[in-house]
Amino acid sequence: MEKNELETTRIRGFTSWINMRLLPFEKGLGNVLTDIMKGTNMKLLLQSVTGTTTDKIQSFEKLTPEQLRTRCEWAVKHLKQQQVLPDDVQVDARLFAVRNAKSVFDFLWRLVEQDIWFLWERIDFLLQDDPKALLSVPLKWIPTGNTTDISKSTKNMPGLASYGSKSIT
Repeated sequence: MEKNELETTRIRGFTSWINMRLLPFEKGLGNVLTDIMKGTNMKLLLQSVTGTTTDKIQSFEKLTPEQLRTRCEWAVKHLKQQQVLPDDVQVDARLFAVRNAKSVFDFLWRLVEQDIWFLWERIDFLLQDDPKALLSVPLKWIPTGNTTDISKSTKNMPGLASYGSKSIT
């Protein structure tokens, strides 16, 4: 696969993933690299991943490059505070703010990893054969802080420690 094809595939894949995340807000992106820093797209993405809002990050319109960089730093800090990203994750806010493809893709992959981990924690529940039990607790992609969420699986977690940001107990 050529480099150009690979980048196009990544753009389409990450754009689709973000669009799935933004469905509850009735928003969507056409291209992750050009649209992630437009309007309130980043704010809504953060909200969809963390279930919380931050007053520091609003619209990304009409901001200077320095303001964009600062907002990117705030976004990463917010994700770390909400334990979506591990503390040791480094994001070059300057490169992210100028929409450097590698930087944006690396950042988004860390968020996709969180979704993979989310499903892995609930795999025992999701693999059961009883449809009534499966429908008894709705699967929510946006965290709510409620304890009614599907109970998390604790089987075989040490072997998967590198796939998530949560500590293994």
